[in-house]
Amino acid sequence: MRRNTVTLLMLHAARALRCAPLRTRRTLALRSTQPRIYDAPTLYDAAFGFRDFEDEVDFLCAAHEKHGNTGGAPSKILELAAGPARHAVEASKRGVDATAIDLSEAMVKCGTQIAKEEDVALDYRVGDVREALPFDKVCSAWLLLGSVGHLLTNDDALQCFQNARKALADGGTLILELPHPRETFRVDGVSEDGWDVPFEGGDLRVRWGAEDDVFDPLTQIRQASVAFEADGTSITDVVPTREYTLQELRLLSKAAGFREEVATYGALDPEFVAADDDELAYRLVVVLTA
Repeated sequence: MRRNTVTLLMLHAARALRCAPLRTRRTLALRSTQPRIYDAPTLYDAAFGFRDFEDEVDFLCAAHEKHGNTGGAPSKILELAAGPARHAVEASKRGVDATAIDLSEAMVKCGTQIAKEEDVALDYRVGDVREALPFDKVCSAWLLLGSVGHLLTNDDALQCFQNARKALADGGTLILELPHPRETFRVDGVSEDGWDVPFEGGDLRVRWGAEDDVFDPLTQIRQASVAFEADGTSITDVVPTREYTLQELRLLSKAAGFREEVATYGALDPEFVAADDDELAYRLVVVLTA
């Protein structure tokens, strides 16, 4: 019953998870100011706090054990574009050597503080996933919450995948979480998604996507409208987000040196939801093996 309840909530917010805390230089070049939502990590963390990080890390570790070849469960992980780094923190609680990287200094500071409060070790650094990563011999790398969408060009994605491949040990895995294809192919616009979460004695109102958001079918980039509102504070933003197809991801991952076999699932769920499950599949999860 709890799983069904969580699934309904996640379905309600599925389109909202197009974005994650990676801000590309190309995106910044198109704006007069930096994306404000990623400079508000506490609000961002609260907005997506409904996610079951324990279950999701259960899945991530099990998926690596199932598809990787590094001797069982991952002993070292890397969370890419990690934001508050909740998955890396949860992995560290389990005794895993957890590392993380994000382009936002505010997010890195936030994630580091969360790890400190949870009394776990986390090697979290500021960096760009399109550049050489300061980690190696990683068993599994995780690029979650639709972070792939911030890689606006094929070159960006290829560089990221190549860097992840170099950081992985032989037999390691790169696990991606994106919008489900049924969302990707909604080229006629996106209806507004909104939800409330408890925040500092009140509520945080989150809106992600609007009916008049512009989608360019040639570049596959959507201008996603975002707003956080809490206790008189309002932060609004527009975040360009690339929509990827599974076929594109297969080709890019092969070009980056991953194996041709690609495993797909419909959620970060330890019960391994099939990607084509009409009832339970609300995300596209892709597992690549080095």
